[in-house]
Amino acid sequence: MLTKMLKGRVIKHLIVPAAALAAALLTVGSAQADTITVTLGWDRLDPGATSDCSLREAIQAANTNSTVAGCTHTGSDINDLIVFDGAVSAVSITRTVSADNDDNDDGDLDAFVGAVSGTLTVRGPISVQVDANLFDRAFDVFADGSAGNLLFTLERVTVSGGDVRLDVTPESYTDKFLCTFSGGALRVGSGVSALLNGSVIAANTAAIAGGGICALPDASLTLTGTTIQSNTAGLSGTTPVDYAWGGGGIWSNGALVMTNSQVLNNRAVLSGSNGHLIGGGGIAVVTG
Repeated sequence: MLTKMLKGRVIKHLIVPAAALAAALLTVGSAQADTITVTLGWDRLDPGATSDCSLREAIQAANTNSTVAGCTHTGSDINDLIVFDGAVSAVSITRTVSADNDDNDDGDLDAFVGAVSGTLTVRGPISVQVDANLFDRAFDVFADGSAGNLLFTLERVTVSGGDVRLDVTPESYTDKFLCTFSGGALRVGSGVSALLNGSVIAANTAAIAGGGICALPDASLTLTGTTIQSNTAGLSGTTPVDYAWGGGGIWSNGALVMTNSQVLNNRAVLSGSNGHLIGGGGIAVVTG
């Protein structure tokens, strides 16, 4: 078994391979957006509970452009901004995974962006903690099948505790491209542009690649003033995984832009028994 780590590294500017991506994304922003305010720190999806609003319910309101539970969506704009009541400093993700689904009902928070759902910004300061018994990531972001508005933003958000484990045998892995068992905190779907601004991705784990973040082909990832720290790829629980690919902090199959960001003490645990050593204790970028 080979273990690779990228120790303290402050990245002033890294572009792989799109030169103007960060500037382009920053101009999109959330200047015009329907604002949804989270008032609960615990996890819930209950349309009948109309007096308050969880983060999961807020994302569902953004996905559907409609009011869900106590998360009011005025319908004035398809682009959405999720903010947090001053009394909410942390949010836990606890709804047990019942199946492999992308309907935002349980497990990770499933967000959709595009010409139908609009862009989505989650703005802190807020800490999002995945429950230790959930065995899932925090955010899973998809294109809604329509062109345009494919921007997802985390602003001043700390994500920790994500733990994506194996539930099948390893013979058929093409997971470095699909991120199925990858991206402990965040999986960025094909076509989606993800922007992390002033955020922290720390202490997350994924079985195959991208202990912190995994981005699919044709996705783009931009980090500004963001820290990627103490994430691990290549473990399912405490067990090393055959067919692990690396990218302890980030695995990107597309454009990656980093400015004034830190990649610290991430780890890739790689088993060479199947000949799939790629590496990247901190960052792995696969293009072409």
